[in-house]
Amino acid sequence: MSAPASSSSVQDAAIGEWEAYLAALARIESRILPSSPVPASREAFQLRARRRIERLRGVLAELGNPQSGLAVVHVTGTSGKGSTAVAIAALLQGAGLRIGLATSPYLQVATEKLQIDGQLAAGRDLRDAVAAVEQAESRWRTRTGEAALTYAEVWTALALHWLARARVDIAVVEVGAGGRFDPTNVVEPIASVITNIGLDHVESLGPTTADIAWHKAGIIKPGAIAVTGEGPGEAREIIAREAAAVGVQLRLVEIPQLDFGDAEPRHELANRALARATVAALAKSGRVDPGKIDPGVLAGARLPGRFEQMPTGDGPKVILDGAHNPDKVAALLDAVGRWRTPRGLPPPVVVAGALAAKDARGLVPVLTPGVALVATTAATTAKPGTPPTTIADLARAFGFPGTVTVEPEPAAAMALALALAAERETWVLGTGSLYLVGDLRRRWFSDRLIVEARSPWPVPPEAGHGSGSAVDPV
Repeated sequence: MSAPASSSSVQDAAIGEWEAYLAALARIESRILPSSPVPASREAFQLRARRRIERLRGVLAELGNPQSGLAVVHVTGTSGKGSTAVAIAALLQGAGLRIGLATSPYLQVATEKLQIDGQLAAGRDLRDAVAAVEQAESRWRTRTGEAALTYAEVWTALALHWLARARVDIAVVEVGAGGRFDPTNVVEPIASVITNIGLDHVESLGPTTADIAWHKAGIIKPGAIAVTGEGPGEAREIIAREAAAVGVQLRLVEIPQLDFGDAEPRHELANRALARATVAALAKSGRVDPGKIDPGVLAGARLPGRFEQMPTGDGPKVILDGAHNPDKVAALLDAVGRWRTPRGLPPPVVVAGALAAKDARGLVPVLTPGVALVATTAATTAKPGTPPTTIADLARAFGFPGTVTVEPEPAAAMALALALAAERETWVLGTGSLYLVGDLRRRWFSDRLIVEARSPWPVPPEAGHGSGSAVDPV
């Protein structure tokens, strides 16, 4: 006769994945505080960053140093780091390895940040990881009197703890911002990947591309493979000097300047070339069986909200893309042109929103040329958004010829855009912020569906909609 289930196990079984997820999310989001001012001097900034990393190391030690047992591919860059990380994970998984993936930020639900072999972490697993980190932090703070970990530090600790407990063969870990002083840089990687260098997070990493390159080059460690897709110039020289300083050969991935016609956008080709080069180098080092590497798996490697087509049925087509800096906007415009032109589609209705920390003034003139209409909205997030009236005023100031409508609520803005697109027989583009794209995406995929299906692409209850896709057939 089997033993009766304990009251705690019965209680846990009664709590669904969604409820466990919400409990974990509340604990994580309690760490979100107003951003502290960036220190005036570089020295003060670096001192604060080093202290934060040491605090994180203290909590990780209480957890048994989960990072020490992980084989990590560490990925940073101004643009494409998330897509490159996903592509690397897909190639490694396709080669028969058990692969963990930790990305940042998430689009709709927090479990998007933690995946094993393409499946999101379970709500209960996230809850348990949060509890483990909080208990370790409590012990450490009682002993040391140190301040609590920040939101980003807690995320790093729980990701490393979760990945270590999952016993993955390789963990692909995306940097949050920068690299040298990012919390994820507590890892000792087997490979360090730098996609490219551009102007983003300049308030903390800049002001120049040389400064940003120095920060990102900091993920290169002794004994690790180092790969970059950055082209010739000062930024690549800085990356190369960092590699030489730690005794590592830097592998350069060149993307030919070709006219690809209606082929994949250049930025996607670059991301996948970097992924293939990284995995080939890992195979050469004995980490992967080269005979099992299948580039064909890259066709299914994707992130939600990155040039993603929504399942709109017979309604106007909708593309969502979280472009939020000039490099990403340029890549988006390239992708839009390659997707729209062969289909003979007119310019879209644009739903645009930006965070206050982003340079909305720099984004608007790039987004507006040739666009039929713009419905502006602010992202609903803990981070402040640029007022939609500001974006509307900027569009008008730059001579946008179409109708500019202000609708502060994202869901209402999308409903308006769909109505306008139906009237004009055109399509809708939602962009300007990953947070905004997450809000817009909820029209088709609810947070609860994603958590319970453990996939960013759950099958909606209403049959026939299908799941979101990168593009539709020509």
